Amino acid sequence: MGKHSEFYPPRQIEFNSTGVPALNRRNFRNRRGLASCATFAKVSRSRIAAFVLAGLWARLLTGQVNSSPIAEIGVNYSYSQLDTFGSDVSHENGGSVYGEYLFSPEPSRLFRGMSTLGIAAEFSGTGAASGRFYSYLVGPRFNNEWHKSHLNAWGEFALAGAHASAYAPPVAGSGGWISRNGVSFGVADGLDVVLKKRYMVHLFQIDFTYVKLPEIPPGSGHGGGDLRISSGFGYRFGER
Repeated sequence: MGKHSEFYPPRQIEFNSTGVPALNRRNFRNRRGLASCATFAKVSRSRIAAFVLAGLWARLLTGQVNSSPIAEIGVNYSYSQLDTFGSDVSHENGGSVYGEYLFSPEPSRLFRGMSTLGIAAEFSGTGAASGRFYSYLVGPRFNNEWHKSHLNAWGEFALAGAHASAYAPPVAGSGGWISRNGVSFGVADGLDVVLKKRYMVHLFQIDFTYVKLPEIPPGSGHGGGDLRISSGFGYRFGER
């Protein structure tokens, strides 16, 4: 007479509401129940591990990970048209360096991308034979990135200061380089290509800066404009 006879009936396996062997004391006392629970747990762990690895691999291939960069730095080459001191328009060449702190990105239903608000600071300088112009601007920048097309469009408003110098021809024994400091504010927008989520290629950047500078004689003033077109490279770093 075997162990499972009318005197020792086989124990039944208990299942939960989802049809999975329940991990309770009765099943663990039953060899069949214990084997079923162990087999299910092993299969479940394997399936979960495979699912997680497949998801991570897909995210790595597409470059979409949960982490986001904290800051961005970059350099640009610039061409500008500058009007200061009431003189003619000055065509100048130069460059700029910038840095931006990036807040956490959020999905945007309006622009159908990932929107990020940042605080940007930029120092630019351009020059020609007739004069030089330097500006340092700080302000908020709005970015919207489309991962599939690897494009990032942005716009900003900035307020800060400026320094300009111009060459005045000698008149009655006076002349030479004249320098003035003033205030400036401006708007800018641009379009970038994002490579591997870290490297930025600035296709174009357009800035218009209004400049208020003291004029000669002292006490008067002059408002001028600086229209600048730039292109360059940037790099994002950090992780949150």
